[in-house]
Amino acid sequence: PTWTHILTLTGGLMLSAEELSLGGHRVFQIVKLVEEIEPLTYAIDGVSAGEIFPYEEYSPYWEDIKYTPTTSLAAELDQYLVIMGRLTGRFLDRDWLASQGLLGELPPTR
Repeated sequence: PTWTHILTLTGGLMLSAEELSLGGHRVFQIVKLVEEIEPLTYAIDGVSAGEIFPYEEYSPYWEDIKYTPTTSLAAELDQYLVIMGRLTGRFLDRDWLASQGLLGELPPTR
């Protein structure tokens, strides 16, 4: 109840994490590019705090997750989604997709 999840897929446009965090909100952002995933970032009350990993308060959420240079992009994205699920108490699953208040928007087809 205290979290808002925003999932933007390829080609989507959205406000920046800083804009979404205005008013004392916290935003964690995962950005997957074609050949890489940017480190999980954090913004609070309109200010980017950079990567989440230096913040000691969040370290219990990823202590058991192993990352190596050979971790695939899919596995790395899964790891970030698990961390986000642990942080918010809600995972992107069938229950989340069916939850009240879900708004889905797709661009018009050409």
